[in-house]
Amino acid sequence: MPEQTFDKQRELAAINDLYQRWRKAWLSFPDTTLMLTLYDKDFDGMLYQSEENPSGLTTYKDVVDYWHNAHNLLATVTDWTEMTKSVSFLAPTVAIIWAEIMTELTTTVMPEKISGKMRCSIGVRKGAHGWAIVHYHESRQLLAAQDKAGKWSFFVDLTIK
Repeated sequence: MPEQTFDKQRELAAINDLYQRWRKAWLSFPDTTLMLTLYDKDFDGMLYQSEENPSGLTTYKDVVDYWHNAHNLLATVTDWTEMTKSVSFLAPTVAIIWAEIMTELTTTVMPEKISGKMRCSIGVRKGAHGWAIVHYHESRQLLAAQDKAGKWSFFVDLTIK
């Protein structure tokens, strides 16, 4: 079988398509079907780290369980706007997407909407069925401020409306 050459622009377009489907999945929550199709269920070494979980999920089954229960905390996502994004290829079949996203969401535990900037790194690999997510990590900026007495306070960059 002839060796395929790496077409960076074609692969970048395919990764950007995966990214757009990932964004659409967030905005169509609580329909989790699309979100789960974006993950490589055959990858041994999966990692999914959401900001509310103290530890990462390390199997596709864990990710499935998480998304099937996400409606217990998350009600809707009304904004998921990309502020900045980059894609770095680690190999012809492995890449990292890094994005800063402005989010607005409604939870089931607070009456107010929560909005703010979130940082995401998404590890993707190209397998038999195309590009899929194998690593996801989200976080919010931890901000620090010192008062007049020199005591430090920490808070997260988000707004409650």
